[in-house]
Amino acid sequence: MGVALHYGPDVLLDVRDERVGLSSREAEVLAPVAKGRANREIARALLVSEVTVKTHLGHVFAKLGFNDRASAVATAYERGHLSG
Repeated sequence: MGVALHYGPDVLLDVRDERVGLSSREAEVLAPVAKGRANREIARALLVSEVTVKTHLGHVFAKLGFNDRASAVATAYERGHLSG
């Protein structure tokens, strides 16, 4: 049985389903995490607030089924959400 996350009316995601994708912005925020960048650095580079970066990373963690940066990055590479 998968772990379901509720994202509003009639939207459920099974985090074990590898087809669950990241939005382009979520991938854009996660890419510098893979390079060891801090949330503050990412926020400055993307011209958003640090809270916005944290929000995007929270969505990434939920979609990938992890709550730490290293596991999320590793899984994103494995599933093809990040390259390089």
